[in-house]
Amino acid sequence: MENRRCPVCGKEQDEMYFCRQCGWDFTTDLLIGEWQQEISEEEREIYCERLELLKKNFEKVRKWEQIRQITNDSEEKRGEFDPKQYGVDWESSSVEIPEGYEKIAEEAFRGWRNLKEIRMPKTIREIGERAFYGCENLSVIWWPLGLKRIRKEAFFKCESLRELKLPPHTEEIGTRAFGWCRNIKKVIFPDSLKIIWREAWTGCEALREIRLPEGLQMIGASAFSDCRKIQMISIPESLAERWNEKQCFAEIFRWCENIRQVLIPDTGNFELLTQVLNFSPLLSVSFFHRAETTKKAKFEWNREQKNKKIAEIDSDTQKLTLRIPYGYTQLGMVRNVERIWIPDSVEKIEERFCDIGDLSSRKYEISIKWSQNLKVIGKQCCSGIGIQKLYLPKNIESIGVGAFEHCDFLQWVFLPNTIKKIGADAFEGCPIKVFVLEKGIKETIEQQMKRKFPTAQFQTAET
Repeated sequence: MENRRCPVCGKEQDEMYFCRQCGWDFTTDLLIGEWQQEISEEEREIYCERLELLKKNFEKVRKWEQIRQITNDSEEKRGEFDPKQYGVDWESSSVEIPEGYEKIAEEAFRGWRNLKEIRMPKTIREIGERAFYGCENLSVIWWPLGLKRIRKEAFFKCESLRELKLPPHTEEIGTRAFGWCRNIKKVIFPDSLKIIWREAWTGCEALREIRLPEGLQMIGASAFSDCRKIQMISIPESLAERWNEKQCFAEIFRWCENIRQVLIPDTGNFELLTQVLNFSPLLSVSFFHRAETTKKAKFEWNREQKNKKIAEIDSDTQKLTLRIPYGYTQLGMVRNVERIWIPDSVEKIEERFCDIGDLSSRKYEISIKWSQNLKVIGKQCCSGIGIQKLYLPKNIESIGVGAFEHCDFLQWVFLPNTIKKIGADAFEGCPIKVFVLEKGIKETIEQQMKRKFPTAQFQTAET
């Protein structure tokens, strides 16, 4: 039998029924032999269209087979992968990149609106700039285990992404890499992450929680700006230690309107704390500790108190509440706090502890739960706070000068019999109506208060 040439792949065949190269069925070939004289023009046109389509698809298959053969035959790394060089159909919904490539080229899949799934091999180390820019239907990513860098705008406006778990060796996320991926709800960052560039996650409107990994060294301006549903942020110690005045969390989380809780390490860096407290409307700040003594820290604390929260929110009242953990012996200054819990380990409160600015002009009660072992209240400790009743603990010995001056709502005060000294003007400007003095209090203390508040009512309480 005479050899025939396959109309699809062009290979000469000695097989009667089908092509061994591409599988073409010769029994349906209307352009060969006796069939050529019997077909109509309409049948011929349909047949030719089908044949052209088969030829095109075969060329794509052959190119992909060549790519696979190259990568399988050699372990040599192939550099950049660009789908345009290999005839990948830009209307494909799923693409698998062959093994051996280290990088996805810049703008490789930009604007591929039909792309829903991408599979990357473990050899990929870098995703180039705008590689998947505007792939609005991309929802499934098979991440390469060896990935280290995601470049600028790599996944910008990939609006079908829902949840991301970045691979374990990722070190860098570029500028606007995931910008305006509006439907991302959750991101899990690897511990290897070192740098997040500016606006990396800007406009991720569905994102609710950010837990930055320990080891992160830099985060760019507006990195999470316009993430309007974020409610909780966890800031690692590695980032807090590298804090400087050029960085500002208020900028990093700009326009994040629903932040309710921030977890922040107590590194003694109170500039960082001030920035966090400037969030609006921030409802909660929680501190956790490192296991060493910091001389510069305002709080002296027990070495054993590790990873323990010392500030949290009273969600019913929506006012900032400071819970200080057991183990502290002295307290320095805090700002903008409306409710304070002081543990029984505290024996001394430094001067100007509760610096609340203009909060005294607000007509609500500020609550302080005192340490039962407190002995010394420093100078101007609680000046101007909006407290209505003051029940001092029974071990108190000394109240500093101006400690409670200008507390405009203070009307009721309990003084225990352990008090030995009350500084001048301790209650200056307070409209106190009732003093309750514990039985056995020093007579000099009683006389001092009666001279200062001649119209107040004085009562005696049993021990």
